[in-house]
Amino acid sequence: MSDKPTSLKQAFQQMIPEGSGLIRGIVTNASPLSIQIINNPKMVVSGANLVVPRHLTDYETTCTIAAADLHNAAVTIHNALTVGEKVTMLRFSGGKIYYVLDRVVG
Repeated sequence: MSDKPTSLKQAFQQMIPEGSGLIRGIVTNASPLSIQIINNPKMVVSGANLVVPRHLTDYETTCTIAAADLHNAAVTIHNALTVGEKVTMLRFSGGKIYYVLDRVVG
């Protein structure tokens, strides 16, 4: 039998380190960010145990608005996670680090 993956899913699964996996959570506090694990309601992840990508925060960036002839205009994007939102996370290091992938809709 070959160790080569036969599907894209298998290829990704082989790249994920042992003790890792997808976890669903719900935001219980926005500042500081705390996320409760849905399958383990007693477990709440926060602080240095969470890695949150910029697109899930409030941040400032620049943009060009051609219709108004604005170039390098400063814009604040309000996209931080809020209480009650569900998220999908990747668990790393045997549950010591959680990387928030994105919101879950529905």
